[in-house]
Amino acid sequence: YDSIKYDLMHNRNTLNFANAYNLYNCSKALADVVIPQEYGLSVAEKLRIAQGIVTPLLKKIRADLKCNLTGIWDFEDQHINQLDPSYSKGIQTPSRHVRTRLYFTSESHIYSLLTVLKFGKLFENEQDEQWRTALNYINTIPELNYLTQIVIMLYEDPNVEPDSDKRFHVELHFSPGSYADFDVPQYL
Repeated sequence: YDSIKYDLMHNRNTLNFANAYNLYNCSKALADVVIPQEYGLSVAEKLRIAQGIVTPLLKKIRADLKCNLTGIWDFEDQHINQLDPSYSKGIQTPSRHVRTRLYFTSESHIYSLLTVLKFGKLFENEQDEQWRTALNYINTIPELNYLTQIVIMLYEDPNVEPDSDKRFHVELHFSPGSYADFDVPQYL
């Protein structure tokens, strides 16, 4: 499936067989059934498999978030990154410390991370409309594509008491990646 999709996206003009799209459609139908089953059938099995795959990544993300909360980092020679003054006009705190962590990983790690987000009961109030909408969106994604990304953004409100639950705010952003013009996703 990945090979024919790649060829249709990048080598469409040089394909020598007339049934490329038929081959793609048949392999996609099979992949739509097989790929989700690679990561378990039941919720319990999906979580067990996901935890086995993504636990080291989750520990690293958690450690990095904790370092942001405490301000204590494990390395001595830390660069201090700040907003470029020429681009920060109108921003209330242009001299704040900006930290970015990029994690490049495999499709199996992203599927596993999505499984943990969906079934790991990370959010206590399942009645939250925003959380429910996000989970519904994730459930409509038939597959992950090239350049799939999950962005975790941590914000601090320094005007709130240090021990308050409202001092920090976490946002998750998700994109299922790029798609080809012959395979426009239904969720757009």
